[in-house]
Amino acid sequence: MKKRTVLYSLKATLISLSLLLLIFSAKAQKSSFAYRRTITGVDSAGWYGITLPNGVIRNCRTDFADLRILQIAGTDTTEAPYLLKVQVPILTEATEQLSAFNLSKKDGRQYLTFELKKDQLVNEIDLSFLETNYDGIVTVAGSEDQKEWFEVDQQRIISIQNENMQFTSARLSFSKVHYRYLRLELACDRPLTFQSASFKNQLIEPGVFSLPTLTWNKSQSKSKEETVVAIDLKEYQLINYFSVVMNETNDFYRAFRLERLIDSTKTQKGWEYFYDELTSGYITSFTPNEFNFGYEPAQKLRLTIYNGDNLPIDVRSMVVRSPQVKLTVRMKNDRTSFLYYGNERLNAPQYDLMLFKDKIPVPKRNLELANEEKLLAEAVKPSALIENQMWLWIIMGVVIAVLGYFTLKMMKAK
Repeated sequence: MKKRTVLYSLKATLISLSLLLLIFSAKAQKSSFAYRRTITGVDSAGWYGITLPNGVIRNCRTDFADLRILQIAGTDTTEAPYLLKVQVPILTEATEQLSAFNLSKKDGRQYLTFELKKDQLVNEIDLSFLETNYDGIVTVAGSEDQKEWFEVDQQRIISIQNENMQFTSARLSFSKVHYRYLRLELACDRPLTFQSASFKNQLIEPGVFSLPTLTWNKSQSKSKEETVVAIDLKEYQLINYFSVVMNETNDFYRAFRLERLIDSTKTQKGWEYFYDELTSGYITSFTPNEFNFGYEPAQKLRLTIYNGDNLPIDVRSMVVRSPQVKLTVRMKNDRTSFLYYGNERLNAPQYDLMLFKDKIPVPKRNLELANEEKLLAEAVKPSALIENQMWLWIIMGVVIAVLGYFTLKMMKAK
């Protein structure tokens, strides 16, 4: 009987200590956030939107895993579940390979005709030819009966393949059309052997973004083989798109790399800067120089243009896009609400609503975030013994070990 009493006492003690650990762990987790902002505008329970300002982007984790919305009423604290969306463009497309018929030539021009499937919409065609090193114009026309043709668009196709350049552009993009037949008229500097054509219906959810103000300074390497452009966005923010227009009237084709500054350190020789690549490829006079990439936070960018043996070319203008980050959150009423962030140890939250995204209603309206409050100094301040996380865990470990030791000793004695 005494043995059972000892076991019961040990079990009760361990349960109490476990609960105590959980309570202090939760308190420590909350206090370990570096920043918070008061949320205002909740007038009733329901769904709301919150747009994250650049200040939050700067100080939260790049994967947003440390964002928490806590609502407090007296001693009761509730975590409000949210759905996060980075509002970048979303592309979906239906692709169909079609065979050409009525291949013909007239007055030095080639004609290719395609029959589309019933109700097939098209806004892009990818062409492939056997030959390389060609330059021409393609006129796209549509018809319902192959008797009366209506011009859809006219675009350039080009291929340059040599020791210094490997470039092909044979993609036609135009406004969405719905015809039974499409005909391509090729006016090219050489006859082409048709290989394949992919007809696409692209649907683009455009996303929501801003166009940050930027400034730049250009520098030239001594050999003039590289043109380096330092770009300043003025604010730290997400970017996912870059475009550049060059101040050049002649045709050009230059490799480039776009990078973001991620760190710097001071050495005996001065400051050393570390960059991470965002995108790379070729800047040309043949197609618009627009580049999409996965969103990344940045403030300072570096564009490197590789001139080779060519004369440097100047940048006329540049544009970057900053996608909006939005939270859709379910809030309770009559509570003081905060957005907490700045915690490197937290895992991403797992909310049920992630499984039911399509059933979330449209938010009532957007809530406002107050100015940022710094909590880090307060969180790491070693005040009372019980508030210091390290000592808390040490004490708990010692108590459990001592309790276990004496309990086992008593059991053996009995």
